[in-house]
Amino acid sequence: MKKFCVVIITIITTITNCCVGFASPFGDKLENGISTYAKQIDMSKYKYSQEEAQNEFTYLVSRSENAWYVKHSAKFKMNGNKVDKIIVEYKYNPQQIKEKRKFIDSVVDPIVEQAQEYKTDYEKAKFVYDYLIDNYDYDWTLKNSDDLMLYEGGTGVCRAFAIAYKNILTKLNIPCDVVISKSMKHEWNMVQINGKWYNVDCSGADLLNSDRDCFFLKSDLFFTFLGYYNGISYSNEKAENIDLD
Repeated sequence: MKKFCVVIITIITTITNCCVGFASPFGDKLENGISTYAKQIDMSKYKYSQEEAQNEFTYLVSRSENAWYVKHSAKFKMNGNKVDKIIVEYKYNPQQIKEKRKFIDSVVDPIVEQAQEYKTDYEKAKFVYDYLIDNYDYDWTLKNSDDLMLYEGGTGVCRAFAIAYKNILTKLNIPCDVVISKSMKHEWNMVQINGKWYNVDCSGADLLNSDRDCFFLKSDLFFTFLGYYNGISYSNEKAENIDLD
């Protein structure tokens, strides 16, 4: 069965389209600007090249809880060869964003309430993992790339599952981050349980439902065996534990 896991991961990595970037004060300011629906964000003090700024923007829309209302491209006002301002475009106006956020909450809050019935972080993380796998499917059209699309359409690509899992676990006060591999064109999660970090991949498990334990709370070494590589997370943590304590 483990050999079959590797085959499934190969399929995932060849069809999704996720990119990597690097967390920084630049990214934090970009996140803050987007959270207030700013159309132009002054980035002049950071002296970033356009390529560096594009990497940061791509990273943000690959992991942010606000990614669902941001168009996945940005324009740049340059001062010489450095970025002066980032021009952000939004999919919805502020009122629509408010309404869409209510819809997301109407989906997520009951999941959180059910998860809170469990005592341990392990049980809560496993419940949410199973819930997403049981209630949502992989999007073979490759269009549904955020958690709103996942909840509205019932399907999503790796990014949608990873962002959804991160946002729900964050509400449960369980440290969780999105891992992005540009090389694989794939995204998954890292979760902290009992003070240690582990890998989780809801979208991988969704495709291999008969052996979903292959993708829950695993070490970097185990995920490497499955074919994962070059993953980068905001927290930059490592999943070095072979077994769950």
